[in-house]
Amino acid sequence: LSTVATLVAPYGGIWQVRLKKANSNIWFCNGWQDFFEYHSIYYGYILVFRYEGNSSFHVLIFNKTATEIQYPPRKNCKLENH
Repeated sequence: LSTVATLVAPYGGIWQVRLKKANSNIWFCNGWQDFFEYHSIYYGYILVFRYEGNSSFHVLIFNKTATEIQYPPRKNCKLENH
């Protein structure tokens, strides 16, 4: 994996997030909060990640009733340097 991952939502939205390795774990960081807020993800939601290769993940988002959420296509987000 590289230091940047691409998250692809079912509606085609593309988000870039930074990856951080800590011990044997890998975490999403810079850009993850934007993805999280844009999709209004709450405690109890289920996210399913399918690794597509080249640091790209297809993401499915399910609400608390295990129903997949259908989001309208609106936005592609790239990482910004701060």
